[in-house]
Parts: sequence; structure tokens; C-alpha cells
Amino acid sequence: WLQKISKSGEANSMLYLGVLLTKTGRGQEAEKWYRKSAGLGDTDAMYNLGFLLTETGRDQEAEEWYRKASEIGHFNAAYNLGLLLTKTGRGQEAEEWYRKAAGLGDTDAMLQLGFLLKREGRGQEAEKWYRKAAGLGDTDAMFNLGFLLKREGRVQEAEEWYRKSAVLGHSNAMINLGNLLINTGRGQEAEKWCRKSAAHGNVGAMVNLGFLLINTGRLQEAEKWCRKAVDLGHSNAAYNLGIVLEKDGRTEEAQECYRKAIQLNHHCSFILLAEILPSEEVGEREFLYKQALEYGVRDAE
Repeated sequence: WLQKISKSGEANSMLYLGVLLTKTGRGQEAEKWYRKSAGLGDTDAMYNLGFLLTETGRDQEAEEWYRKASEIGHFNAAYNLGLLLTKTGRGQEAEEWYRKAAGLGDTDAMLQLGFLLKREGRGQEAEKWYRKAAGLGDTDAMFNLGFLLKREGRVQEAEEWYRKSAVLGHSNAMINLGNLLINTGRGQEAEKWCRKSAAHGNVGAMVNLGFLLINTGRLQEAEKWCRKAVDLGHSNAAYNLGIVLEKDGRTEEAQECYRKAIQLNHHCSFILLAEILPSEEVGEREFLYKQALEYGVRDAE
């Protein structure tokens, strides 16, 4: 029935048919109906057509349709136009469209505008937009506001925003809050947030949790989390797992872990591996110490 109505020339019906066809994987047919609806002035169709064109690698034409919809006031199109302009190195023009979308209440645009301003060294203005988006409940904005404040030495305020974002389930905010708590001597609370973030699959949180558990003598549980992070390719985890195994007297396994950490470019592992190699392995030990020196590892001096 939609096709019958669409053939009668109703722009909305053409748009809805395009959406239906897109959902069922018939993108080529969807494009046809988006074009018809867009030609009749439907801004949602222009936006959807732009999105479909971007997805199929036709950025130049996508830009044309995003621009048309943006100029008529479609804030999602303005945001996507900003993304496309950023991607193609036209930051100044992207800023203009992010501002338009942000002015219409688009929190994603506020966040992207914050990123752009921060990259250009306009941290004060970036903070303003992060705050606006954070105030509207955007957890990414809360996280990035916390990150910006931490970099500026405003640690207490950074903690507040990391905490707000973490409470709402932002995994990276959890790990950054955990790091901040570790650095301010609140290991017990840090462990709580590292556990939450690790449960979300954050490999950095797994590493930090393993580190906290090593430092509190809980080697069995530390090994479990280190192994999970090693399986995800984290060099610090391989290094930490080596420490756990070495403490547990499993020297050969520890050697394997340090070697894996070295393969993952963890340079401090040169020293720990050299120190647990058999005394007769003089040549390899000397090589490892030299490698450590080359990479500026101080303990190798």
C-alpha cells in the first residue's frame, strides 16, 4: 500500500517506504524513493539519502544532500555535515555547522564542537560546550569534561564529572575515576570502579584491577584479570601477569609473559626478563639490558 501511495506523489509516504526498504536491506530501492521524496522538499529524506550515500562511500554527493537539509534547518543533517567536513579536513566550516546543530539542542554536535575547539587549543570554549551537553545528560560530555578539567589540574571538579558519568554507566569514566582514586590514595574505592568497568569489558580497567590486586597480595584473582587483559592484547597486562607468576614461583611461565610483553612493546619487561633468566644465559641477559638502555629504561643503567 505504501508503494501505491508513494506513486501518487506523497513525499512522506516515499520517505517511509525508503525507511522500510533500508531496514530490509534493499538500499538501492530505498535510494530511489529517498531521492523522489527529497526532490519534493522533505528534509528527512534529504538526510536519509545523505546517510545512505555516506554508507556507500559517495561522500561528495552525501555532502550536497546534507547541506540542502541543513540549510532548511535539519539539525541532524547539520551535525552529519559537520562530521563529513571534519573528515575531509575542513574544520573551520565544520565548526559552523556544529554550532548550528548545537544551537538547536543536539548534544552530539555540542560534543563534537568541544572536540574541535579542544584540538585547536580553545579549551575554555570547549569546556563551555562540554558543560552544556553534560547538563543535558550526555555521559560522553561528562567524561570529556572530566578529562579536560583533570588536564588543567582541577582534580576535585574532574572527579565530580567522572563520577556522574560513571554512575550512569560510562565505562571509560569508571576507569578514569578509578585512576584518579588510585592516585589520591583511595585504593578501595578505586577497586570498586575498576571492577565495574572491567565487567563492561574495558581492558584498561582489567589491567588496573590486576595491579590493585597484586599490591594487596591477592595474586590468584590478579592472575585471572591479568589473563583476561592479556587475551585482549594489552602489554601492561602481560607484564603484570609476569610479576604475578614470578611472585608465585612459576618462573618459566613468567618468562613467557615478559617475552609476550616485549613483543607488545613493553620495554620495562626487558629488565624483568633478564633478571629471571638462568645465570648461564649470559648472552641473552646482556642483549636484554642493552635493549632496555636503548629504550631509555632507567633501571638498566
